[in-house]
Amino acid sequence: MPFTVHELLKLPLLSGAHLIAGKQGTKKLIKSISFMEAPDSVNWVMPHDFLITNTYLFRSNPGLELNIISKLAKKEVSAIGIKLHRYMNNIPEIMKWQSDEEGLPIIILPYNVTPSQLISTITKTLNSHKSSQKEVLENPHISFICELLFSTNFSDTTLLRKASTLGWNFTKSYGVIVIRLNKINFIKQVVSIIQNSNNIYYSYVFQYEKEIIILYEIDASMETQSQFTKYGKDIKARCEKEYPDLKILIGIGRAYNNILDLRKSHNEAVQSLNFGPLLVQTNSVIHFDTLGIFKILCKFEKNEELEYFFHKSVEKIIKYDQEYNTDYYKTAVMFCKCFGNINETAKQLSVHYNTVKYRINHILKVLNIDLENPDTRLEIYIGVKIAEYLRVVQKSFANTIA
Repeated sequence: MPFTVHELLKLPLLSGAHLIAGKQGTKKLIKSISFMEAPDSVNWVMPHDFLITNTYLFRSNPGLELNIISKLAKKEVSAIGIKLHRYMNNIPEIMKWQSDEEGLPIIILPYNVTPSQLISTITKTLNSHKSSQKEVLENPHISFICELLFSTNFSDTTLLRKASTLGWNFTKSYGVIVIRLNKINFIKQVVSIIQNSNNIYYSYVFQYEKEIIILYEIDASMETQSQFTKYGKDIKARCEKEYPDLKILIGIGRAYNNILDLRKSHNEAVQSLNFGPLLVQTNSVIHFDTLGIFKILCKFEKNEELEYFFHKSVEKIIKYDQEYNTDYYKTAVMFCKCFGNINETAKQLSVHYNTVKYRINHILKVLNIDLENPDTRLEIYIGVKIAEYLRVVQKSFANTIA
């Protein structure tokens, strides 16, 4: 997948950046980065450039803000990053309006990040993407796997014909493992360790963007969860022994006997990476089948019904806590986890039995939520899991529960 404005905003160096306009342009491809130091720099920018500048350019050239965005859009610039505060505190409204009209993103850069840091980091990232894409293009099997996982341009018939031409074994089952590292500059070393592990199951391993993808092949009747969780833990142990500062997260998708389901397996592996740590924070090798209720929540194409359930089940307890500085939400959740047992709830919360009893009664009296009812407890628990799910998939829920 190409390096886009959306991917740019995910870089740790830009964690403090803000996209203030042109949000519909985040899918634009970035191929290079340039510094804009004068008004006539617009004559030399290239298509797919990410431009960086500061507000001194606009302060020293009055009127530049009136048409600069339109000019850059005509040059097919992908985005512009601007550092505020030293010379100006706000971006002129005319620039934001043009940005939205043209779909050219304006990004406010973190004040403490220097142009040289930006240029160095983004150049390295672009080179990494080019290296990854080169490997994909040069290996017909890996190129085909990427078509199976990511492309929507081919019919099922075309893909099956390609698989046959490449000699795929249709009697086997196939699945996907996705690996993420805390240090992406170790990706090639980790790929090498996996390739030299002499494991009988993996068919292909390669870098794709900032992740490692493993395609595994097994007999259709073989059980995969325990076998590949063990395999993942072995990879993790080998790599972290070799590189002690390296931290690895591994997601494992199910195996399917139809190769057209590989995209489903890849999605499951990614969902395992996203939601597994919510279940067991110490576990960094997660099979999709261990996700519990998150397996069901992932099936919802739209989140409106989940949001409604959350608002109906637990939101009013959270809001009550925020308004009156109480601990009713934490108490309600633990009470549900303890199957309505007050003694066990008090033990887990390190509070007195009567404290829990008072809180449960008060929740019923003030909020009209009867936690003694098993169905209500189930709704509360599901509501909590929905909130955790939405915090991962929607930024608007990021601060719902502290």
